[in-house]
This record gives sequence, C-alpha cells and structure tokens, in this order.
Amino acid sequence: MCFSANASFAASAALIPSGGWCVKSALQRGKRRYLPLAVIPVFFGIQQFAEGMVWRGLDMGEAGRLLCRKASVLFLFFALSFWPFWMPFCAMMAERKPWRRIFMACMMVAGIAAGDIMFGPVANDSERWLKTQVVCHSISYDYGGAGLFPSATSGMLRTAYLLVGGLPLLLCTDAIVFRFGVLLVLSALGTHFFYTYAFASVWCFFAALMSGYLCWSLGARRWAEAFSFRFAIPRQS
Repeated sequence: MCFSANASFAASAALIPSGGWCVKSALQRGKRRYLPLAVIPVFFGIQQFAEGMVWRGLDMGEAGRLLCRKASVLFLFFALSFWPFWMPFCAMMAERKPWRRIFMACMMVAGIAAGDIMFGPVANDSERWLKTQVVCHSISYDYGGAGLFPSATSGMLRTAYLLVGGLPLLLCTDAIVFRFGVLLVLSALGTHFFYTYAFASVWCFFAALMSGYLCWSLGARRWAEAFSFRFAIPRQS
C-alpha cells in the first residue's frame, strides 16, 4: 500500500466534516456521553492534515525542512500525547459502572504522564530528537533518542501504549466503545507486524479510516434503520 500527501489530505477532508456529523448525531440523540467519541474523526482529520503537510515539506527538500519539522511535531502531538489521554477519557465518559470509571480515570492520568515523557523532549527540541524520512512509501518518525526511548525497545513501548490507550476501550461495557477499541487494537497489531518501520504513521492512518465506524454507529445506522422501517413492506397475516 502506498501512502502520500494526497491520501492524507483526502482522509482529512472526509474526516473533519464526518466528525461534525457525529457530534450533531450524538446531540440529537441526547447521548452527550458519546461526545468525546464523536469528535474523534475531527482530531484524526487534523492529524492527517498535519501528515499531508509533512509530505509536502519532504517533497520540497531543504526549502521545506521547517515545514516538515513543525508538521511532524503536530502529528506526533496527537500520536504520542493526545490519544493516550483521549481514548481512556472517551471510555470513562461512556461507561456507567463506577469502578470501571475509576480505572479509566487512572489510565487517563497514566496517559498524560506517558505523553509528557514521550512527547515532551520532541516538543522542546525537535531539531535534536526528531528525524522524519520516507521509508518504503511511508513516513518514519524517528524519535528513538528522546525521553525513555533509549532504555526501552519499540515492542515494550507499543505494548505500554496499547495498554494505556486500548485497554479502557476494551473494558468499557458500552458496545460502541468496545467495538471501536477492538478495531483499534487489531489495526495496531497488524501495523506492528507488517509496518513496524513506520508504525506511528501507518497505524494512525488506519485508525483514522476506522473512525468511519463511529459515523455509522452514531448516525448513519440510526438513519438507515429509520429509513428501512418507514419503507418496509407490511407482512401479510
């Protein structure tokens, strides 16, 4: 599979309005607990736009070095800092059982701490710690010398990342959140085995596409059910 600026910009153009539709659908249904989940496509859209700008900066060579570095930092803000916090937050807001909400709140705190550890050095000195390049038609963000990365393997870091961001989704008793968590974890595992050289870029792209499931669950499915009910052929007795 080949990734490009056009793919990132196309994903962004589709995701941002889709997220707005998800938010509107959640509000119309009176499901405010789904609002953090509903806005996920918007954030993924912004992240994909940032990666599109990374591609543009790389294509410009030395003239695009600053653009590439700034856009890479924005992309990694979501990948390393925002999602480890936001995913547990979505699960906590949708969960109804108090003890599970407490656990998810603890994972939120862990996500904030992990984000500071992983993203802090990159944000403070991206010139030193971050190297962005194209590897096998995908973007590789090399931040291996920052924070705790020198003392941890990529497998260890990704396992910890999935536990913080994915486990709260999988433990949520809400079906929509749980299914979204299953999709995210499966896509992360597939990316780890087949695209390990560009894990952050490829997994975030797949995760962004899978946020289309939220559009179906929060809005399109309800409209489809209403449409089919309205035009259903009456059964003869």
